[in-house]
Amino acid sequence: MTYYEEYQKQSRGKWASRTRFNLRSLPLYQPSEGHILKLERNYCEATAKFDIQKKVNENERTEFKEELNLLKMLEIKCAIVISCVLIVVSFGKVESSCPTSCQCSNVSAICTPGLTSFPSGFPSHFTALRLSGTFSSRNQIPSIESSHLNSFQKLERLYMAFSNVESITSGSLPTTLITLDLSFNKIGEIAQNTLKGLTRLKVLNLSGNNGTELQLSAFNDLGRLTELYLAEMDLKKLDKRLLDSLPILKVLDLHGNKLKQLDWSFTKTLTNLAYIDISGNIFTELSNSSIMTLPHIKSIHLNDNDWKCTCALDWVKVLPSPIPESVTCSTPETLKYMSIVNVPSSQLSCVPASVSCSSTSSTGKYHTSLNISCTFGGDPFPEVIWTKPGGTELKYYNYDNPNYEVSETGVLTIKSLDVDDDGQWTVQANNVKKQNVVNMQVTVTDIPTTTTTTTTTTTTTTPTTTTRTTTTPTTTSTPTTTTTPPTTTTTTPSTTTPTTTTEKITTTSTAKPTTTTTGKQTTAKTTTPVPPAGNQTTPKPAEGMFSMNTIYMMVAAAGGSAFITSMICLVIHCCTRKKKPPPMSEKKPKQDLFDTVRNLTPRRTRRVHNIGSYEHYE
Repeated sequence: MTYYEEYQKQSRGKWASRTRFNLRSLPLYQPSEGHILKLERNYCEATAKFDIQKKVNENERTEFKEELNLLKMLEIKCAIVISCVLIVVSFGKVESSCPTSCQCSNVSAICTPGLTSFPSGFPSHFTALRLSGTFSSRNQIPSIESSHLNSFQKLERLYMAFSNVESITSGSLPTTLITLDLSFNKIGEIAQNTLKGLTRLKVLNLSGNNGTELQLSAFNDLGRLTELYLAEMDLKKLDKRLLDSLPILKVLDLHGNKLKQLDWSFTKTLTNLAYIDISGNIFTELSNSSIMTLPHIKSIHLNDNDWKCTCALDWVKVLPSPIPESVTCSTPETLKYMSIVNVPSSQLSCVPASVSCSSTSSTGKYHTSLNISCTFGGDPFPEVIWTKPGGTELKYYNYDNPNYEVSETGVLTIKSLDVDDDGQWTVQANNVKKQNVVNMQVTVTDIPTTTTTTTTTTTTTTPTTTTRTTTTPTTTSTPTTTTTPPTTTTTTPSTTTPTTTTEKITTTSTAKPTTTTTGKQTTAKTTTPVPPAGNQTTPKPAEGMFSMNTIYMMVAAAGGSAFITSMICLVIHCCTRKKKPPPMSEKKPKQDLFDTVRNLTPRRTRRVHNIGSYEHYE
């Protein structure tokens, strides 16, 4: 028996039947039984590993197919949802197309300059509309009418600069506006009704409207305004009462006007002011109490003014750069064109305030005007305060006493003299160096006198037997009744006028002793008319709870919610799913079993197998 036959007899038939190589081709190779068992064991382990990996790959492919099916289902659901939304939109209200002179996006439109009329046909859901012209190509829209903007339901930003707008119809601006730009137009007046109802407005730009009259109540409804631009409007005076209704204002732009003074007392209420621009005006002086009291001030523009460099302007040096560098001296001549930061404090001189009056008394007739002037001096020019006999102070900015006016030079004008103007006045001149006070006597003549006389009425009645007579009138007979009219007491109120005298009038009424007429007392009853039963109005039944537009919106909302939910589920699933299994490689040709076994037997240390002994096989 050959060696191979003996080996095949002693070996396990199962393993020998699966062996494909022929040991006869290896005449010098005579493995021991232990080595053969090692080879068999390694081969079985390799086969088991291959089977396990094959099953794992099959499971991953199955999961991957399930994920692909899920993705396809999600795509189908998304397509259905989008189709439903499109159907709802198609059956809903059809919006107008964008005008030919404009370019529209989903929620906004920009129109080309040179418009001759207000364009129409915008969708009602637009939130921004830019209809501004340019300096060289202005629009020709003379007025803003209610019909121009009443179709917009969500308009928040409207820009109409350089459009030659002259008037704005009351109530024509949408109450949803947040930003409104009407700069460089020709608006004649901003009244209270012009901006009425714009409670959401935050930015208002009226710059460039020369000569526009601003009523004191123009900004009453703008409680949320944070930015106000009133530049280049040719303003010579700004009434601080315009700003009293703007408590959260942060930006105030007044550049390019003709302001020489400003009542900075508005800073006591506008504590949120952070940016102020008064450049390009004709200011000469600026008090440190005007700006330094603002807790949130960040920037102030002071350049291009006629600054008079005195000791009153020395405080500007402490402001953060580049504010001091922008303050250039206009006077005195020795400091002209120099920046305030380059002028030593010793050269910033001041002259104490002074006041002199040619006469310490003035006389005027009752209800006539009177001008009282004095000569005021000092550098900087002092603040002039006139005080009435009752203690009321009158300044250049006088809001509570319209009958009095103090000019820039300190001249007091009383438009109509009254009784309370008669007495001793005081005039006070103040600047950073000195305070000077002068007394002034004002006499009011031709004050009318008034005589008041009380009217007395006396009634005398003699008591007698009272007889009540009842008479029934008929057409054929006339009753004869002796009746004395009742006594009437008349009181004439006294009238007080400068030229009227009321005389004393005494009226005596004596009733006849024989007849006394008792007046019939009539009680007036107030009856509320009750409508007949047949004419009672039946209350109208309530209208449908949901209109078609509401149903469309509900369907669209449901579809959108389903779409968003599907997308969220898709994202979560894609993030948590397993990696895609590698593609199956092409089937390789089977290797020789000997090569496989050789690759699987790299160990050098002997493994202990559960066999009796290797000697039995030798």
